[in-house]
Amino acid sequence: MTVIVIVTGRVTVIVIVRVVVRVIVVVTVIVVVRVIMIASTYYLTTTHHLPIPHYSTTYHLTTYTTLTTHYLPQALRLFTQSLIIFMKEPRKRDHRQRAHSNPFSDHYITYPISPEAYGRKVDMVDIGCGYGGLLFELSAKFPDKTILGMEIRTKLVDYVQQKIEYLRSLHHASSNAPIETPSNCGSNVTKEITEKVRDTAQEEGPSNMPNTTTRSITSDSGVSDDQRYAQIGEKAGAERKALDTSAFSNIHVVKTNSMKFLPNYLPKTSIEKMFILFPDPHFKKKKHKARIISPFMLDIYHYVLKDNGLLYISTDVEELFIYMVECIGSNPMFARVPQHVEEKDSLFNVIVETTEESRKAEMKRSRKFRAIFQKRDLNSATGQ
Repeated sequence: MTVIVIVTGRVTVIVIVRVVVRVIVVVTVIVVVRVIMIASTYYLTTTHHLPIPHYSTTYHLTTYTTLTTHYLPQALRLFTQSLIIFMKEPRKRDHRQRAHSNPFSDHYITYPISPEAYGRKVDMVDIGCGYGGLLFELSAKFPDKTILGMEIRTKLVDYVQQKIEYLRSLHHASSNAPIETPSNCGSNVTKEITEKVRDTAQEEGPSNMPNTTTRSITSDSGVSDDQRYAQIGEKAGAERKALDTSAFSNIHVVKTNSMKFLPNYLPKTSIEKMFILFPDPHFKKKKHKARIISPFMLDIYHYVLKDNGLLYISTDVEELFIYMVECIGSNPMFARVPQHVEEKDSLFNVIVETTEESRKAEMKRSRKFRAIFQKRDLNSATGQ
C-alpha cells in the first residue's frame, strides 16, 4: 500500500507540474499579446497623430474601434510573421556536403535549351557560389544589377535558395512598409469618425466638443487628416517600392554544371563581371582537366563576357593561383589588370572575405591570393 501511495503521489505531482507549466505559458502569451496591443496603440497614436481627445467618450470609443479593426490585427500579423521567419532561417549545418564534386559525372541536371529559354537577363555571375556569401554582398553593392549564382552541389543550392527567400521575407516584415491607414486602404473611416464626432457634438451641445478635436481634424496649415494620411501613404508606398527593388530580389541561384551548360544560361557578350573564387584545386595531375580554369573554359568565359568585362579569381592555394594566372595570362583574349588599378577596385577585398572558403582560410591563417583579369576589346584595338 505504501508503495502504491508513493507512486500515486508522484504521478499527482507530475500532473500538477504540467498543469502549472501550461497555465504559465498561456498567461505569458496573453500578457505578451496585451503588451503588443498597448504598444501598437501608443505607436499609432503618437507616430500617426491620431486624434483621441480625452473629453469625448463617443469619439474615444469610435477611434478605439478603428484601431482595433484596422491597425492592431496588422501589427499582430506582422509579429507572428516575424516569429515564423526567424524559426525558418536556414542553417549551414543542415546543408553540409563534401567539397569535391566530379563535374564530368551525371548529376541529373535540368537546364534551359538556350538563354532565351532561361528568360532572365544576367549582369554578373558567380561560378561555384557555394553558400552564397558573395551573392548577398553583391546584392547590396549593386542593387540595379542581376546576379546569378551557379552551383553543382544540391544541398548548397537549397541553402542559398532558402536564404534568399528568408532574407526577402525578413526585409519585407522589417521594412518601413506603410501601415494601411484609412486613406491608402481605400476606406473613409477617418471621414466617418469625423462626421460622427460632429454629429455627436451637435446633439450633445458645443460644450462637449473641445477645441482639441477641431485642431486634430484640421491642422493649422489647413490640411485635413484625410489629405495628410493620403500624403503619408503615398510617400511610404514610394519608399516601399524603392526598398523592394533592392530587397535581395536581384540575386538568383541555379543548380547546374558550369563546365557544360554555361552558354545555356548566358548569351554572348552579356556579363560585366564573372567570379571564380576559391575553386576546387584538384591537386592530382590527372584531375587538372576538371579545374574550372582551363584553356577550354577560358574560351567559354570569353564568349559570355562583355568587351572589357572583368574576371575575378581568388584562392588560398598558391600552386593553384600560379596555374590560374599562367593559364589566363597565356590567353591573348585576356589581360591582367595592373596592381594599382586592382587595389582601387571596390571588390578587391570582397573576393577574399565573403565566401565560406575564405573564412576557413582565415581561420587556418592561410595566405589568400587574388587577381583581376579583363577581356580585351579587340574591336576598339583594331579600330585604333
